[in-house]
Amino acid sequence: MEVKARYANGVLTPLDPLELGEGSVVELDIAVACRRDLDGAIAEIKRVLEHICQLPDDHPKKYKLFLDAEDTLIYLEEERKLRERHR
Repeated sequence: MEVKARYANGVLTPLDPLELGEGSVVELDIAVACRRDLDGAIAEIKRVLEHICQLPDDHPKKYKLFLDAEDTLIYLEEERKLRERHR
């Protein structure tokens, strides 16, 4: 079961009702939403880069598309490293 929750004042509060019995003990694997979004963006940029690499070499925009995607990927990976250092 995947559950979204909000953390405030030291307490995690589920955003939707849970189908659990009172007093149930649960295990949590916490992922901050922005981290997951950043990882997803990096994965998507890598997928786009693979697609661009498959374009014919004489495609008029291949080189620019590749550089733009590569620059975006570098930026996102630097952002992820910065966030990990500040955790």
